[in-house]
Amino acid sequence: MKKISIVLILLATVFSFIGVGFALAATGIIDSTFKYAFADKIGWINFAPTDSGQKYVGLNITDSAVTGYAWSQNFAWINFKPTNGGVTNNTNGNLSGYAFGENTGWINFGGVNIDCEGKFTGAATGDIVGTINFNCANCVVKTNWLPVSCEQQKTHNECNNQGQCLPVTGAGTSRCQTDSDCVDIIPIIPEVPPTTIIDNVKIAIKEVKKIIEKPQVSIATKVISTTGVAEGAVAAVLVVAASPFSLLEIFLFPIKFLGILLAAFGIRKRILPWGIVYDSVTKQPLDPAYVILKDLQGKDLVSAITDIDGRYGFLVQPGLYNIASRKTNYAFPSEKLIGKRQDEIYDNLYFGEQIEIKKTGEVIIKNIPLDPVKFDWNEFVKKNKTFMKFYSRWDLILRKISDLFFVVGFFIAIVAFIFAPYPYNTIIFVMYLLVLLLRILGLKPKAFGYVVEKITGNPLSFAIIRIIMPSTNVEISHRITDAYGRYYCLIPRGKYYVKIEKKNDDGSYSLVHTSPIIDASKKGIIKKKFEI
Repeated sequence: MKKISIVLILLATVFSFIGVGFALAATGIIDSTFKYAFADKIGWINFAPTDSGQKYVGLNITDSAVTGYAWSQNFAWINFKPTNGGVTNNTNGNLSGYAFGENTGWINFGGVNIDCEGKFTGAATGDIVGTINFNCANCVVKTNWLPVSCEQQKTHNECNNQGQCLPVTGAGTSRCQTDSDCVDIIPIIPEVPPTTIIDNVKIAIKEVKKIIEKPQVSIATKVISTTGVAEGAVAAVLVVAASPFSLLEIFLFPIKFLGILLAAFGIRKRILPWGIVYDSVTKQPLDPAYVILKDLQGKDLVSAITDIDGRYGFLVQPGLYNIASRKTNYAFPSEKLIGKRQDEIYDNLYFGEQIEIKKTGEVIIKNIPLDPVKFDWNEFVKKNKTFMKFYSRWDLILRKISDLFFVVGFFIAIVAFIFAPYPYNTIIFVMYLLVLLLRILGLKPKAFGYVVEKITGNPLSFAIIRIIMPSTNVEISHRITDAYGRYYCLIPRGKYYVKIEKKNDDGSYSLVHTSPIIDASKKGIIKKKFEI
């Protein structure tokens, strides 16, 4: 009886997840024999490739998406879940969306379907691959995933209690062909009536509720769930704290104070207003690396050279862009990390895909891993001198601890909310949902500053900002504001003062502002608002 109760408790927990919107979807893979299609421009494509390193896997099909990789012998890997793209599926086997290969570009799978035999039909198209045909001679790509409509159409034969052989809707193996086959077959009769199962589930739910309401369990639940949501909130809330002071800060002060404590122990994740070019193996920032921003026609728009901490950034107008990065003894894009959204330290990884900027004032700050192809003595020396200032060797462990706190706390909050929906448990559950929303939205700290005229409030367009070291009065860098008076300025960590020169109507410049000393010792970035 005790074993049955445990099973029922687990079953009740599964039901509770379904009740709050979690569901398990059917999945399938590509057949090991029937896995090839033909593209008229690039030849055969393998949809179930094997990779000894297991970095790339063949396609995986669910009721909502197609993920994994296909392989072209002449054009390498094709990613079915790239950044800013992806191939989707529905329960009827109708595909849509785009896959992406670094050598094949975007491929539209909107013309492909999966039939009731699991075969891919129709054709996919792309500028480089041409037409990928699934219906030609020797072109067969087959999966064990089947559309829901096909499952509903299936029937098999079963014997009823009267010894009759009757068709039954649904997948299964036929147990008879005629009534005479039912003589020696005992019909399957449910051992437990449905009402008994429902009653047992209700009893299991009550038992779980009793356990949660015990004082010692209730305290533990509150501690774990509160710690998890506080940690998750810190990463998002401290981003807001980087923006100018607002009324919201008053209400967020207690959580921000907790965030300071968590930061002191290294538990919260770091969100930095710049991108980093780094070694995909050692995670060491690379200096100097050459980063080029291009438009979709391949024209170079602007370039940057990373500083000693591997940092760079581009302040751009709305549009579509690509980034390329170069460094001696390194290869771009990284093949070691391709397909990953984050690694042990860095997130928001970039592998050469298209970047869409939707809002004015956004800064491109992707983290770019490069694969080492030769021994680089310069990078080895810098690593030994601990030049990695913005991340430490403990970041891998601390990130995993942070994620574990959040996931475990979220799970406990869900269980507590379902079985004991008291005000405290409800508030914690709602806070988890809000933090999860903030994580999905990917809020980022403000990365740029701007220069305006104090009297009119108008932006000081195309002004020159000169960054000068106080000890020597030597200019170490300069920046030009854009048409909206904005600028993006990464500098070595230290103290500086700024001179701002205004562009005159005749094209000349005149000095209009000299700032007091600015302390950039912690972040190595200047993003102040200068009112001239």
